[in-house]
Amino acid sequence: MVKISVDRPRGNAWLIGYIAFVVVGVVAVFLSGVPVRTSLFVTAVCGIVISGFFFFVLPGLGWRTLVDEVFDDGDSIVVRSRGEEERIPFSNINDVIADNNRIGPRIYLKLVSSGKFGSRIAFRPQKEGVARWNLDPFWMDPMVNDLLARAQKAGAGRAAA
Repeated sequence: MVKISVDRPRGNAWLIGYIAFVVVGVVAVFLSGVPVRTSLFVTAVCGIVISGFFFFVLPGLGWRTLVDEVFDDGDSIVVRSRGEEERIPFSNINDVIADNNRIGPRIYLKLVSSGKFGSRIAFRPQKEGVARWNLDPFWMDPMVNDLLARAQKAGAGRAAA
């Protein structure tokens, strides 16, 4: 089994955002000359609002939908996430899509039938062979090409049956 994903980012983005906002707010308060008591209250309230944004909006942008680990096991893909594991044969993979438009590139596996993790598996690929800032819109990651070819080959057997 070869690991083809990096570990899913852990941590609390909302907490990092809150701390950064509060630090910037406190520095701005001391540099502005406004009464400190009022400004710190406003900074704390704004920090809570911003942390809510980081907690409720950012997951919708995709960082919570990533699985923890993805392994290539020859004729199947092994997916592990949140203590669960699923083996997905290549015949169950309908499409492989690369998304290089985000800060961290992602690969999506669209499945023929849903499994434990739904009908779409998203993961961050290993850094080898991935161009993080490739300006060619038609460029494809070699790993994506390989996974797609194997899925199509296995899918041809599924269509013939």
